[in-house]
Amino acid sequence: MIKITSMAELKNWIDHPTEEKPFVMDWFMKWFFKQLIARDRVEKAKRAMGTIILFTMICEKMEQEEATELVISNLRVFASMESEEWRRKLHSLLKI
Repeated sequence: MIKITSMAELKNWIDHPTEEKPFVMDWFMKWFFKQLIARDRVEKAKRAMGTIILFTMICEKMEQEEATELVISNLRVFASMESEEWRRKLHSLLKI
């Protein structure tokens, strides 16, 4: 089982994908909201979204548009389940 717990590990997997799909979303969602959205780090959040979209494209063999829709949907659901503040900030900071 491959478990990714940092942006460096995520980028390394993107550069060297494996047959086995890694577990990344639990870490990514918590990090994304606690470290970026909650702290209003908009540009870093946008870059992180681009990275997770690329990961999704490779891992799930999706086109960019489909991967983007999936990532945005997952971010919305996670934010709504975890914190009203995160949901509001996701919408106000990133317009999603």
